[in-house]
Amino acid sequence: MLTATTLDDDNMASIPTRNDLLLMLENLCSGKTKREDVAAWAVSIIEDDSIRVTDGVTWDVLKDLGAVDLPASDRDFLYTEVDFNEWSSRLREA
Repeated sequence: MLTATTLDDDNMASIPTRNDLLLMLENLCSGKTKREDVAAWAVSIIEDDSIRVTDGVTWDVLKDLGAVDLPASDRDFLYTEVDFNEWSSRLREA
């Protein structure tokens, strides 16, 4: 599983990267990583005030990943592989 690392105040950076999120999405789609683990990972980053995510697409997908384990009323989960593919496409865009 991916882990987030923080940088000291003198060396702030966007963490995680788009590639980190793409890897997490690949692991989610392949079944290597459970939805609950992905959501916990994403939420731990979102709630960590020492991590600054400055890329808007990365931030949006990270927030979505924080909810990948939420159930839906008409299917098992709120988000499906269709959503994961859309998020991957957004992360790959320039």
